[in-house]
Amino acid sequence: MRGIAGGEEGKPVTARTDREPRDRIELSVIAPCFNEAENVPPLVARLLAVFERRGIAGEVVLVNDCSTDETGEIIDRLALAHPEVVAIHHPENRGLSAAWNTGLASANGTYVCFIDADLQNPPEEVWRLYREITQSHADMVQGVRSSIGRLKDDRYVTSRVLNLMLNLAFGMSATDNKSGFVMALRETMTAVLKHRFRYRYAHVFISVAAHARGFTLREVETLFQSRNAGHSFIKRWPVKLVVDICFETIKAFVEFRLCHEPVDTLDEFLDAAEPTEDRAPALGWRRILLELYFLTTPFRGPLTTRRVRWMYQALMKTQWTPLRQIRELQELRLRRMIRHAYHHVPYYREAFDRLGIRPEDIQTLRDLQRLPLLSKKDVSENLYFDLFADNHRKREMQQATTGGSTGEPIDIYVDRMQVEMRLAGTLRAMGWRTMQPQPALSEIFNGYGSLELSGIAHECEAHDGHHVAAESYIVEVLKDGHPAQPGEDGEIVITDLNSFSVPLIRYRIGDHAVAMGEAQCECGRGLPRIARTPHRTRSAVPGTHGAVRQTATAPGGTRPRASEVARA
Repeated sequence: MRGIAGGEEGKPVTARTDREPRDRIELSVIAPCFNEAENVPPLVARLLAVFERRGIAGEVVLVNDCSTDETGEIIDRLALAHPEVVAIHHPENRGLSAAWNTGLASANGTYVCFIDADLQNPPEEVWRLYREITQSHADMVQGVRSSIGRLKDDRYVTSRVLNLMLNLAFGMSATDNKSGFVMALRETMTAVLKHRFRYRYAHVFISVAAHARGFTLREVETLFQSRNAGHSFIKRWPVKLVVDICFETIKAFVEFRLCHEPVDTLDEFLDAAEPTEDRAPALGWRRILLELYFLTTPFRGPLTTRRVRWMYQALMKTQWTPLRQIRELQELRLRRMIRHAYHHVPYYREAFDRLGIRPEDIQTLRDLQRLPLLSKKDVSENLYFDLFADNHRKREMQQATTGGSTGEPIDIYVDRMQVEMRLAGTLRAMGWRTMQPQPALSEIFNGYGSLELSGIAHECEAHDGHHVAAESYIVEVLKDGHPAQPGEDGEIVITDLNSFSVPLIRYRIGDHAVAMGEAQCECGRGLPRIARTPHRTRSAVPGTHGAVRQTATAPGGTRPRASEVARA
């Protein structure tokens, strides 16, 4: 049996682990419990029956939120009797959101489901949510409370009015966005529950948070019954509750509509990274021009927003973090990309299944080598529609065509996330030129990129290799299919960490580079480096009046391809 009990201040601690670890768990059902002594036994019995009947490797995580009745003792006995039950105890009452997070931290399932312990959501409906999420591959499935058999009292009317208010405030069309009966991948649920503010009524905003973060949401009509036992905290004509939710809606509007959208794990990384300050900020007139540029960003293309400013500021900080931390960031973002590709992109799901690889098998950069390479021929043959994510947004995508310098040109599609991160990365690299010491002949900077992937690596003022934009790309240099040693020439293979609409994982771009070690550049940046790219190099050459001419040299040093001029 596994259980968790209240220990040192504010933290639940493991109480006992006297059973052997079980096989991989597919579904964790998390039920917060506060004074649910009569409801918990039938809840567990019915959930275990669902697992057995449907052949689901599942577990039930019960979180006792400092109940004043016998709930704690009962869930301990249930955990002793059933290895599928996990008992957790809060030392003080923390509320629904904290109970969800505690349960989530202890869950082992690939998917997690939140359910109330009062049996108003029938446990048998868990199967319908599970079936929907595994078949549709939506990011989150929400149980919509059916009107069948539901008491249409004053609380029902209040619920419908609040639902309409939330839809209007957050640009949604949900049938029942306040329902806390939801299911998602464990990592998706973790991302959804990350908030800037504390919410007493967290269930009211769970679908709002998922929608704001770009996750796809499917609704499943489910029965909603009267409580099995006990009393609801919601009174008739709950004026105070409505006022409280209105106040929390204002907070949610600030967080999910006015503040910038988080970029995967970049927000979390910046909170923990050292140092977190830009060592070389733009000053004076350059700063003014930069701010004017950000102000007009929405007018510079259909896929760019003012979010580019925040991305640029984040990248100006991450570049100074140690290489080991940047590798950790890459692995965090890689794991999310792999999960997304498996669950939403048919091409990768079939490829992984053929090799017997599950998303959770890819945890580190070394694990990435277990995956097959993606050729340009693979992209060309599978782009429509097997390489398209089933949750892509066409209004946030645009077509790009490769230049064909390493073969036949192919079409590819980029989305808003890619375009904005690429622009932020390019602006950061342009700023490195302003740090260039004299003499003027050393104002020449090499950069490496492609039309389908944009700026991949750039020289800094030290001119000692090309710093990879590691927040956006994982660059492998392979020789005979294995990582090249420092000083060896090898094939460049790239994983784009931003390409969610059309993921490019281990993409053979057709170029070569010289591998470098992991010694830090004398500029002080922790970004990894590759040496010169002998088969294709894009150079930035300062011209007159502050212009920068960018040229690309084809294999063998033949005449440059089409050039573009950009203002420094």
